[in-house]
Amino acid sequence: MLDFKKQLTPDTTLIVWKMDEDLDQLAAQTSLDAIANFDQLSPKRKKEKAFVNSLLQQQLPDARIDYEEGGRPFLPNYPGTSISISHTGNFACLLISKQYRKIGVDIEKNNTAKVLRVRHKFMTDEEVALHPTADEGTDALLAWTTKEALFKLADPPHYDFIEGFRITASTMNGNEGSSLVRDLMDDTTYEVRHWLTPDYALTLCLHG
Repeated sequence: MLDFKKQLTPDTTLIVWKMDEDLDQLAAQTSLDAIANFDQLSPKRKKEKAFVNSLLQQQLPDARIDYEEGGRPFLPNYPGTSISISHTGNFACLLISKQYRKIGVDIEKNNTAKVLRVRHKFMTDEEVALHPTADEGTDALLAWTTKEALFKLADPPHYDFIEGFRITASTMNGNEGSSLVRDLMDDTTYEVRHWLTPDYALTLCLHG
C-alpha cells in the first residue's frame, strides 16, 4: 500500500510503500526475475527486494537493479538515472532521479529509545546541542537518518559518522524540516530534507 509519494522535482521521485501484500500477491503484479539470487535470500530480504523492485518497475517498467563493488545500487540500463534504497520494519523506500547524480535516502523506524543508546557513536556534543525538535530521542533519530543518507551519497562512503560528517544546523517545522551537513573529508556542505511520521523518520539528500 502506498504510504507516501512526493514529486521532489519533475525528474525526482520519492516513494514510501507499506509492505502489506505478501510475496505471492506481489509476484502476480510484477516480475521478480530481475532480482539476482532471489531464491537464496532470507524471507525478510526477499520481501524487501521484491517491494523495491515493484516500486522501481512502476516508474521504469524495464529497469533492473545492480550493485557496485561497494554496495551502491545503480540501473545498468538507465545510466543517467540515480537511485537510493532504504527499508525499515514494514516500510520500503525508493528515491529515483534523472536530474541529480548523487542522491541518498534513509528511513528508520521511530524507535527513539534504541537510537539514544548508541547516540555517542554518531553524534558530537555540538550536534546533540542543536535541538531541531523538543525531544532528544527524535533529534538523535533525525541525526542518524541524516548521516545514513549522506553515507549512501558520499563517494567513497565514510564509515565513521563522527569523523565523516558534521551536522551544523537543523530545524523542524511540524513533521518536515532540513539540516545542513558538512562532509569533513572534502569540505562540501549538503542540505538534507526530513519527514517525520508516527511510524518512521525519513531523510534524503540530492546533489550534483
